[in-house]
Amino acid sequence: MVYRPDDRPPWSVTLVLAVQHLFLFVISLQVIAALAGAAGIGDDDLLVLIGGIAIASGAATVVNAVGYRGFGVQYLAPYTLSAAYLGPMVLAVKTGGLSLLLGMTTVTGLAQAGFSRYISRLRKYFPVEIAGMILLMLGIMLISHIMPAFMGKYGSGPGTDIASAVTSILLLGFLVVVYVYGRGAVRTAGIMLGICAGWLIAVATGAFGPAEIAGIAAAPLFALPDPLKIGWSFDAALLVPFLVAGFCTVFNDLGTFTLCQVSTNQAWQRPDFGNIEKGVLVTGLATAFSGLIGGAGVGASPAAVGVSIANGAFSRIIGIAAGILLILAGCSPLLIRALTSVPASVLAAVSLFAVSFIIVSGLAIISSRMLDSRRSLVIGVPLAIGVGIDLVSEKIAGMSDLFSPAFGTSLTVAALLAILLNALYQVGVKDTVEFFHDPAAGSPADVNAAMMGPARAWGARKEVFSRAVKAVQACIRDIEAQGVTEAPVRVIMRFDEFNLEVFVSYLTRRSGEGGRLTTGAGGMADASDLSCRCTLHLHFDH
Repeated sequence: MVYRPDDRPPWSVTLVLAVQHLFLFVISLQVIAALAGAAGIGDDDLLVLIGGIAIASGAATVVNAVGYRGFGVQYLAPYTLSAAYLGPMVLAVKTGGLSLLLGMTTVTGLAQAGFSRYISRLRKYFPVEIAGMILLMLGIMLISHIMPAFMGKYGSGPGTDIASAVTSILLLGFLVVVYVYGRGAVRTAGIMLGICAGWLIAVATGAFGPAEIAGIAAAPLFALPDPLKIGWSFDAALLVPFLVAGFCTVFNDLGTFTLCQVSTNQAWQRPDFGNIEKGVLVTGLATAFSGLIGGAGVGASPAAVGVSIANGAFSRIIGIAAGILLILAGCSPLLIRALTSVPASVLAAVSLFAVSFIIVSGLAIISSRMLDSRRSLVIGVPLAIGVGIDLVSEKIAGMSDLFSPAFGTSLTVAALLAILLNALYQVGVKDTVEFFHDPAAGSPADVNAAMMGPARAWGARKEVFSRAVKAVQACIRDIEAQGVTEAPVRVIMRFDEFNLEVFVSYLTRRSGEGGRLTTGAGGMADASDLSCRCTLHLHFDH
């Protein structure tokens, strides 16, 4: 890491990196463009909607970066519009206009905030490998949205913009070169350099010209969103699709905040659900606030965290600066128009570059755990179904408006199915395992097999159990070398997600002098016949 969460970068570096995250926010505005086209929203209402989203996202970014009394994860986790709300947003605008969208968004945010208090109870059903699967699925889902723009495919027409596709490919190659061979400030500001380079390519190809400049100049410099002109309304019939979208956003946040924890802590072992609770609470309150000031549902941006991984800058000061810039952008239609003038091909290349780090992080988390056939299915089946949903997303979009949000979001389907399968496969899996080993007849490989089998069923960390196996093998060798027992050695393992307890016990004959002892039943016994069980207790942090 170049800048750790508590570091204070120079203000010049902070500003450049904050502007990078501001440009990443623009990517979500493509969803707003799709909404405007599908629901027929006018330019004035569209500016109110974008302004509300930007202000709420900025406020949530600042709160998460600062953290205060149970609020915020204290990470650089910029916010943006959650794409999960697109379907319900279109449905709400078509049914009751923007007022219904604002009212339903407010209610959904309050429901999210209430649900956040129960996030920690998911720990039992949410092992580390499922967190990795969610990150992997999150990256795959983002790719399905990015690739059309990356390949120059816009709208529903059959044509492809070759110039846009070439721009995306060249820019992606530029970013790879910068982050592989670049050093210092060049590598840190690589995304910003890439956006500037993409803008120059767009000017050269005619994608950005005088008409776009005139549109930017015509927008007012300062104008607060005025939701009072729109109002708020509620329709119980739309509650299900909006709550489903909110639930999708919770899983998005869970993956994003886990990515923050993994990226900033080299000793990371498992998700900190208490910390994630605080972040989901901020998301819920920010979504409710967004609905009140004229915006839509927001969520943490995994692409922004991917960019932080790329440039190694995780300072919370950058998050505060990015949040302030987002709030200022929400109050300036001119700045919003300038940001949205960035060609989609440029944003697609930057997004694809950032998503690659999310996918690698997910794979690394999954591979850190040992998986038996059950746990492999817990990861493989939901992942396959999630990818399949992305492949047939257009057909799913034709389903009933009440059900398409649930089945059309691959991340939610995959996460819920993984949790369900994990709970199902927990049946019959014991947290305590016992086996016997005869040092005279067995071998160290038998100990390894007896301990690693349950470890795979538990989804344990391989390095912890490797140390435990070596320790148990050493104990058994010492017992055999000292010749203190002729009976098999008994090994008991007790496991939870945080601890591994191993008990190695053996029965040893007590040396006696042939004397007679009185037993509790009044009988007599030879002292040389007495034996005792010795137990070695080994503890391993997991």
